[in-house]
Amino acid sequence: MNISHLGVLSFILISSISLTACSKVGDLVSNTGDFVSKTGEIISGKKEEPQAPIAIKEPTPTATPSPETPKKTKIKKAQIATAKVQVKTTSKLTQPRINITILQLKSNGKFSSSRLSELESDAESALGGDFINKQTLSLKRDSSKTLNFNIEPTTKTLAMFASFQELNQTIWRTSVQLPKATNKSYTIHINVDQKSISASKK
Repeated sequence: MNISHLGVLSFILISSISLTACSKVGDLVSNTGDFVSKTGEIISGKKEEPQAPIAIKEPTPTATPSPETPKKTKIKKAQIATAKVQVKTTSKLTQPRINITILQLKSNGKFSSSRLSELESDAESALGGDFINKQTLSLKRDSSKTLNFNIEPTTKTLAMFASFQELNQTIWRTSVQLPKATNKSYTIHINVDQKSISASKK
C-alpha cells in the first residue's frame, strides 16, 4: 500500500468517527430536549392526571327527641273525717237551758289564752289562724242531744265552751286533742255537768 492510499483510508476513518460522534451528540441533544420537554410538562402540570374529587360526607341529621309527655300526678284529696257528738246534761244544771259552741282548731294555743267573752262574741277573730269552723247547739236541763258533722283534715284540736242563755254569760271551756283515726271517724262525748269533753276514734 502506498502513501496515497494510506492517506485516503485515514481520511475515511476520521470522517466515519466524526459522523458517529455527531450522531451520538445529536441523539444526546434530542434526548435532552425530550427530557427538558417532559420536565416542563410535569412542572406546568399539562400531563398531571386529574385527581378524583374527595367525596365529603354530609352529616347525618340527628333526630330531635320528641318531648316527653308530662306524667299526670294524681293528687290525693285529704279525707274529711266524721264526728258523732253526744252532749248531755242532768237535773243538776242550775239553769233551764245552756248553749254549747264546738270549735275545730289547728292548735289549742289561742283558745287557752283568749278571754271567754271574746270567744263568745267573735270566736273567729279571737282565734285567728287557729280557727277552722264551729257548730253551736242549745240544750235543756236534764236532756241530751246527738249531732253529726265533718272534721276538717287540718283539725288537730276540738274545743268547746258553754254559756247560759238566760244570763248571757260564759261559764266554762275545755278542749281535747283528736287522736289519729284509722278510718277517719270519731265519737265525741260532752258532759255539761262534769264540764268535760272526750274524743275517741271508731
